[in-house]
Amino acid sequence: MPCADSFDPMLEGRATYQTELVRGDAVECVRVLLIHRHR
Repeated sequence: MPCADSFDPMLEGRATYQTELVRGDAVECVRVLLIHRHR
């Protein structure tokens, strides 16, 4: 199925992009919590 092969990289890239966004949000939340805790 050549169609599936051509679409795989796009889906994989999108999934990786979403994972990076979620990871970035989690890091930002932890940073905010730590800043508020130190005050």
